[in-house]
Amino acid sequence: MANFQTPAVKVAQSTVAALRYLSVLPRTINRDAESAYEAGYGTTVNVPLPVKATAAELSKAQRDSRTAITYNDLSRKYVPVNLDTQVYSAGRLPSDWQTWTLQDFETEVAKPEAEAVVDTLPKKIAALMDTIQAPQDANPSAGLVATSDAKATKIKADGSNLFAVLSRLRRVLNKNEVPFGDRYLAVGPAVGEIIQSNRDILNAAFSADSGDALHEATLGKLFGMTVVEDPRLPEAKAVAYHRDAFTMAMRAADVPLGASFGAARADDGFALRLICDYDPDHTEDRAVVDAYVGFAVMDAARAVAVQIG
Repeated sequence: MANFQTPAVKVAQSTVAALRYLSVLPRTINRDAESAYEAGYGTTVNVPLPVKATAAELSKAQRDSRTAITYNDLSRKYVPVNLDTQVYSAGRLPSDWQTWTLQDFETEVAKPEAEAVVDTLPKKIAALMDTIQAPQDANPSAGLVATSDAKATKIKADGSNLFAVLSRLRRVLNKNEVPFGDRYLAVGPAVGEIIQSNRDILNAAFSADSGDALHEATLGKLFGMTVVEDPRLPEAKAVAYHRDAFTMAMRAADVPLGASFGAARADDGFALRLICDYDPDHTEDRAVVDAYVGFAVMDAARAVAVQIG
């Protein structure tokens, strides 16, 4: 028989931690989350962009003449994100299964439902990444074009020019003054295969990543970018980006008054609600893990893409 003695708040807290741990692509982008959010489905929230400050200089002559320094108004801009999707996993707990089979509600019900929720997130992020453009091969200083464009920089099928292409992507990010920290290279399965089958590339990835072994979706580090593979990306696509190029807003709604067991929690940019109630018509409990989510391009200048071609 299952143990339901663990408080709902603790179960929700550990479940949202599992949500964070189990995700790959969502952890590489900007995240904004709140719990006990009441506005609900279809609401637009404003996700803050990083605050930018400007620097100025005073010459010695200006200091000697006691020239006053100039102040700039600090302000913050926001990106509107529409919470247009309610992601959920709902399950019934038949009385016989709950009585004789289920041993731990947290690990056998709440966590698997959280896994189902987190599996839906990368597909939305991949769709945003698929809109990012590529540098032009003949003129890297020219404006970006679609990755399918004949002028676009492309990865050769044998991976022989991958180092040169990644250097080109890094050049674009540097030109746009993208911060060096929190840079990622998300790759589809075909690009991931090129990386893993090329010993020189793997050696470079390992040496730049302090010798760490390939770990789950992370393939190492190349040109200052942490390389992650995700099957939801187009097979032949690679996107270099800073975490603030994309954002995911996630909100957990209030627990309904009629729920006998429930809590809403947010942690490290992830949020979820866990609710349970009893269905007397079928003598069984029901459990739901859900959240409202929305995704947006935060700053397209902080991302650049290529594909195999």
